[in-house]
Amino acid sequence: AYQTYQQADSELQRKLALFEKVKAQQKNKPDKLAASQQEINEMKQRVEELEQEFDDISKLIKSELDRFDKEKVEDFRDSVQQFLCSMIEHQKQIVALWETYFEQTEGLEDEEEEAETE
Repeated sequence: AYQTYQQADSELQRKLALFEKVKAQQKNKPDKLAASQQEINEMKQRVEELEQEFDDISKLIKSELDRFDKEKVEDFRDSVQQFLCSMIEHQKQIVALWETYFEQTEGLEDEEEEAETE
C-alpha cells in the first residue's frame, strides 16, 4: 500500500510539473489546460485515497502488534504461574516424603535405645 501511495504521489508531482509547464506556454488551447487540470484533480483524489488506505493499514498493523504484545505478556504470566504452582506441588510432595522418612527414622531410634538398655 505504501509503495502504491508513493508511486501515485510521484505521478501527481510529475503531472503538476507538466501542467505548470503547459500553463506557462500561453499558446496552448484552454481545453487542453482544462483536461490537464481535471486529470490532476483526479490524481490528487487518488493520492488522498491511497494515503488514507496506507494510514488505515498502518493503524491496523499497530493495533495487531499491540494485541500480540499484550497476549504474549499474558501467556508468559500464565506459564510462570503454572510453573510456580507445579513447583509448589513438588515441594509439598518432598516435604511429605521427608516427614514420612523422619517418622520412620524416629521409630528406629526408639527401637535402638530399647535394645541398648536390655
